[in-house]
Amino acid sequence: MLVMANIAGLRGDPDPGMTTAQGRLEPLTAWRLILLAALANIVFKGTCACVLGSPALRVRIAVLFGLALAGGAAILLLWS
Repeated sequence: MLVMANIAGLRGDPDPGMTTAQGRLEPLTAWRLILLAALANIVFKGTCACVLGSPALRVRIAVLFGLALAGGAAILLLWS
């Protein structure tokens, strides 16, 4: 499911694997997978923006997306 959530995040799918799980996921696992997919999506879009954008945009993306990723990672690690 972790791999599926990452792939779904790259595609921008808001519902990573939830339709295939058909109610067999615990809520604790489900929200973690959704957050992981969102973080994967941020990484993908940030990488695209950095590759295609100007140096000034790269700095903005690195700072703002870095904060979002750090916050998401903190939530994943600290929330039980």
